[in-house]
Amino acid sequence: MPRVGQLNGYLVRYTEELAEAARGYLRQDGEAALEALDRAEAKESDTVMRWQISFLRSQVLIMMGRAAEVDDLLKDTAQREISFAGHDLNTRALRGEARLWLGDVDGAVADFARVWLTLRDWRLPTFYLFPPTRSGLRNRYILTTAQVRALAGLAGIYFLKGDYPAALAWAAEGENRLDDMFFVLHNPIFGLFSPYHTDAYYLRALNTSFLAAAMLVVNRDTAAAEKLFHSVVAFYDAVGYAAGRVSALALKAQALTKIGSYASAIETATHAAALAVRAGLGDMLWRVELLQGEILLNLGQKHEAEVALRRAQAGVEAVSGALSADNAKLRFGAGKEAITYHLARLDAEKKDYPVLFRDLERGRARAFVDMLAGRALASGREVALVNSLRDLDRHILRIRLLNAAPGDASPENLKLESRWLEERFQKVAALRARDPELSDAFAVAATEMEEVQSRLGAGEVLAYTLPAREHERIRFLVLTTASARLVNSDTTPRQLQRTLNSLAVETRARVKSNALPSTLVKGDQHVQLQAAARLQNDLRIAEWDVSAGLFVVPSGEIHFVPWGALDITYPVAVIPTAGWVTRTARSLARTRAAVVVGDPQFGDILPQLPGARAEAQAIAALYQTLPLTGTDATVKALRREVGSGVDVLHLATHSTFDAVNPLQSVLYLSDGVKAAELSAADLFAEPLPSKLVVLSACETGLGRAVAGDDFLGLARSFYIGGTRAVLNSLWEVEDTGTQAFMLAFHEHAVTGRYGDAWLRARDELKRKGFPPSIYGAFVLGGALRD
Repeated sequence: MPRVGQLNGYLVRYTEELAEAARGYLRQDGEAALEALDRAEAKESDTVMRWQISFLRSQVLIMMGRAAEVDDLLKDTAQREISFAGHDLNTRALRGEARLWLGDVDGAVADFARVWLTLRDWRLPTFYLFPPTRSGLRNRYILTTAQVRALAGLAGIYFLKGDYPAALAWAAEGENRLDDMFFVLHNPIFGLFSPYHTDAYYLRALNTSFLAAAMLVVNRDTAAAEKLFHSVVAFYDAVGYAAGRVSALALKAQALTKIGSYASAIETATHAAALAVRAGLGDMLWRVELLQGEILLNLGQKHEAEVALRRAQAGVEAVSGALSADNAKLRFGAGKEAITYHLARLDAEKKDYPVLFRDLERGRARAFVDMLAGRALASGREVALVNSLRDLDRHILRIRLLNAAPGDASPENLKLESRWLEERFQKVAALRARDPELSDAFAVAATEMEEVQSRLGAGEVLAYTLPAREHERIRFLVLTTASARLVNSDTTPRQLQRTLNSLAVETRARVKSNALPSTLVKGDQHVQLQAAARLQNDLRIAEWDVSAGLFVVPSGEIHFVPWGALDITYPVAVIPTAGWVTRTARSLARTRAAVVVGDPQFGDILPQLPGARAEAQAIAALYQTLPLTGTDATVKALRREVGSGVDVLHLATHSTFDAVNPLQSVLYLSDGVKAAELSAADLFAEPLPSKLVVLSACETGLGRAVAGDDFLGLARSFYIGGTRAVLNSLWEVEDTGTQAFMLAFHEHAVTGRYGDAWLRARDELKRKGFPPSIYGAFVLGGALRD
């Protein structure tokens, strides 16, 4: 552990605050580390020290699962590194790590590759005639650390992608460069002027773990791999990284599984689980239980696999949200979504539909809790109870970390953790009784299937999409008031993506690489009609027996189905969870009937939208109100007009979807002079209470499916404010089509029957000769009626 007064590898001397922060990072106590860094930064003016503080802060945030907050911070960190080192390579390598945690694999590879290509010919000198200068030694360690961080990152990426020879090659190159660093650090002469370097030990452990695992898979050399895994544990122990042993064993079990050594894999995973229990590492334990479940499935031991998976499910829910974060996928290769996937397959095989339904709902609820962990929510609602929960979460996290530390898990502390968890359960129950939407952000809760069925009307159907891998046929749990059954489609996610492309929806680019399509290729109307018919047949919708209305809980590619393009005679509502149909409308203190925004003043930042202005004026006239346009369309004016609640909020403006960090997706309004952003995170923090929200802007229907298959984007952010329904578009539609649909929709939506309004608007555009790529673009989310 770093000590006060000690020099690190960057020749930064540990102050009391910096040493405390580094120890907090290594012991996974992120809150303590951040508090110490705040104190350190307030005292320091030295550029190198401030770079070290900023760099360590980014590492802590990544460790805490808050990698999305690192991007802007690293811009400043990079400038500080450039100011004293002349480059930003170490910061760039760390950005690659942050991008990897966010799921931006292409971005991570680009950063790691850039660092490696720049430093490909660099090697740390291993012989010195004279002691190097202070600045020279610092820069050598910075270059080598950046180089090894990039190599370890590339090794990890290729291992988890299943390209084991490539992983072995990158890890071997990293080991080669680390050999140079450790030769110097431990040389009896050169080591005298080479300071202790915590990052070197951590990176060696990480890189060697990938080297050992890849060697085991590629060479089947268990003796050599075992020797390397022992080294990994020693390096993790050297820096006091409590979770190191568990992660090393988990990776070893994963490699053993790949080569078919299932008995050894189970033994190793069981050992890892026992270590996690003894250390109190709940966030690690569920991952190991998941790994055990997957190994047992490979052995065909389905009952035992389900037991392990249910332990993983219970474990992950115990640490969801503010109590933990999904930040170790790099080493484990599977995230929380895998629990739901495997359990759903087992439930479906047994035809245990109530349990299948419950498992699907719990996965989605968990995703929502994790997404909003630690974020500002619904300002002004249940303030005392929410603040109490936040404080309690901090206490629970601290006691868990204390219990996880070697030798610190006293019986008193374990009892205290248990008591606080019970207190948290009671507080969440109280919040759920007062404000169900808000409580969903704090704890996993799943509605039972029978309750959902009891809320469906005659002729209404709920189709719950089961998670599927690319090569597997998509399946639906189809519910009516009196029945539950599985319907197998005739399409896989990959085949569905090709069909959707014919209707101008390039979904795979968004879901897999998090990159928005540069163009939307619209086929002619005949081709589109054929694609729509093929889509309807492939999904086997006729077998769902819908007559009055359809609720769809999507997964994967189903998020991008243009339901309006299908030849159906009933309305469709896409909902985030099946439990949505059981919710009662939240009471809103109505300020006015409608608020309409169109074509805000963007200055020179974005092009003006004359079509959106005309649309806003026409729709405002329907509600006998005046629209907010131009310089009047500010965030402040919007919040003032909405006040305590409106029946209808219509926003005709620009928007952008952030695929890496969906909560930073934005609607563009104005500050009176130029464009001003209203983000999804802003809407969660300060909702715009509206019964019906219409988003007439490009990219508002885009989103990102996250672990558990919740779908994050602009539309999702309105529900917490009490919104019953959201209308948006899957892709950009030209002005004439948008205006025609929106006017037709609003003419009928005044009755509060949103589903019927959507269906009538769709039918009107069909009669006028618009193609499916126009009338199919608009999707209704939430309730079919007020």
